Amino acid sequence: MDSKPDISNYSLADIKQAMESIDREKYPDRYLQLKERFLALEKTQTPTKTVIYSDSATSNSSLFLGRFVYLGGCLLLFYFIYLALQTGQVSGYRGNNIYLEESPVFFYLRIAIYAILGTICGWASFHYWFKKART
Repeated sequence: MDSKPDISNYSLADIKQAMESIDREKYPDRYLQLKERFLALEKTQTPTKTVIYSDSATSNSSLFLGRFVYLGGCLLLFYFIYLALQTGQVSGYRGNNIYLEESPVFFYLRIAIYAILGTICGWASFHYWFKKART
């Protein structure tokens, strides 16, 4: 005679393993019983959310460095914009300068690129500066 195992004490992982290893054709009622127990346990167990705080020495120092790298990049790009607007020239491809008088479209296009990159770096700096925890 075939005795039925008591699955009331099985964990979710045990039931999952039993469902994978059971012969469904030979024991369809046991498989259904395992499936019902699995669904019941899955509803009752809430998934845990892990929060990793950035208070450890390694992650804190990397965040500190990242903050200043982004902030430095932001300030440097806006300094380039300031210099370009003061002098009327901006560096171009392969050291060829772009002058405001000769090519205003490319001059302001380069200024716009610096402004966009500076804004992205500023946003990233702000994001890392006030970041407390990551999930």
